[in-house]
Amino acid sequence: MTLCTAPGKIMLAGEYAVIDGSEAVMLAVDRYAVATLHNAPQHLSPFLEAAHRVLADEFGDDSAQAKAAQHVRVDTHAFREGPDKLGLGSSAAATVAAIGLALGADDFDVDRVHILARRAHGDAQEPKGARGSGADIAASSFGGCLRFSPTPSCAQVSLPTDLHLVFPWCGQSASTTSLVSQVRTLRKHRDADYQALCAAISDSAQALAAASTAGAAIVAIGRGGQAVAELGTAAGAALWLPVHSQMRDIAEQLGGAVKPTGAGGGDLALGAFANASDMALFVERLADRGIPCPPLAPAPQGVRLQSQASKVDE
Repeated sequence: MTLCTAPGKIMLAGEYAVIDGSEAVMLAVDRYAVATLHNAPQHLSPFLEAAHRVLADEFGDDSAQAKAAQHVRVDTHAFREGPDKLGLGSSAAATVAAIGLALGADDFDVDRVHILARRAHGDAQEPKGARGSGADIAASSFGGCLRFSPTPSCAQVSLPTDLHLVFPWCGQSASTTSLVSQVRTLRKHRDADYQALCAAISDSAQALAAASTAGAAIVAIGRGGQAVAELGTAAGAALWLPVHSQMRDIAEQLGGAVKPTGAGGGDLALGAFANASDMALFVERLADRGIPCPPLAPAPQGVRLQSQASKVDE
């Protein structure tokens, strides 16, 4: 049988500012949404229902692609650690994988998957008040490390080879919709403050994308974290939690930096170091405080159609 996989993502830099058109740096990671086709029509989540509607609009209601989309099931259990959702973009990866599988081998093309999945994911998000930037869809589609702009454009970037990244778990899932709403309120009532803070976040993303050494990348990540913390304070939103301060204090003692990722307010943080031994010591000290670092690695490839010999239970 054929299945389709799409990796999760972590936003390394550019959160919030990317919604207004600034650049972000996205890293695809090795947790995968796995889409499979089944004989019977499936109960579709809002994102998979949106994928079905987009394919029906693109190819016709009676097309093979639209019909296949009604039979897609997507497994995203890898995006959790036990009961906790890690914030790796499971809905985006599921949408990408579903679109890729429904297109099938004859119509599969990564650029086409990206365009259709971005439309579907935005359609599903719109009732919540925003279509999103599309950064998570790009990461799941193309893989690797991306310099992303919502125009949309994205290009692969190479982080410094001596940069070591780790992703501590903050102990709670972020309420992205609530946090974004609070930041939007700041923009409505104090736009100058909002713009200045988002400019600092955008500058940190551009600096990270351009960094040629681990030291430069660590500085950019640290500045990005500080800008996110200040944005949260200005908006009255808990983007930066006490656990981030604990992590930052330990990281800075080791010459590293820490920042929230994505919406902040929970999920995974980002730790950056110039050598593996300092990163390992950081992980050890966090473990002593009950803060885990789920194993994650870059996913160099994005959405893929694959063959699997074993049959999935219907």
